[in-house]
Amino acid sequence: MLKRSARHIFLALILLASVIAAVVAVKQKKSAPALEPVVTTGKSATKEPFNTMYSPGAAPDRRAFSAAEETYAVDLWRIHDKVKTSAVQLSFAGLSYKLKELDRVGVKAKIAPQSEVFQKALIDLGKLTVPDSLKELHQSYAKAVNLYADAAKDTMQISADGNEQHLLDAHSKSSQAGTLLLKVSAELWPGEFKPN
Repeated sequence: MLKRSARHIFLALILLASVIAAVVAVKQKKSAPALEPVVTTGKSATKEPFNTMYSPGAAPDRRAFSAAEETYAVDLWRIHDKVKTSAVQLSFAGLSYKLKELDRVGVKAKIAPQSEVFQKALIDLGKLTVPDSLKELHQSYAKAVNLYADAAKDTMQISADGNEQHLLDAHSKSSQAGTLLLKVSAELWPGEFKPN
């Protein structure tokens, strides 16, 4: 009995540590100092000071979206808003199970609505008009939602057999999906708050 509970605690700590590591990595990436540009004037090169802090009105250099791209970004945001919330719920359900806050039946009850959100998102993604310039981004987004849907299925399987490997499989898929979503959101919504 003691060995089994120690294993549960160990797995919960691993899961928690990976979530914390992801948050730290994102924060470090945001706060990493920018390199100072070298300006060449005649014979010598000088370093020009570079403000790495946020300043109002300063936007990253990127091309403006066409009307079709802008419409797509707005339509995808409506889907994304629900997907990211369900992704967080998916992670918390796994953690709650590991911390013994939810039993196997409770996990299934918590994940079932999230699974429905992912399935609906896949249907809605198929209805979007995708500009040619954003097709690759759209495919990445669809792949992320599929990974979340699979992770939800894996997590719900724990209610049938209690095998905690399902949680590890789900975590791996969720992690891959989160990375894909970060890339898509950096392109389409660069000012979005990214909690994961």
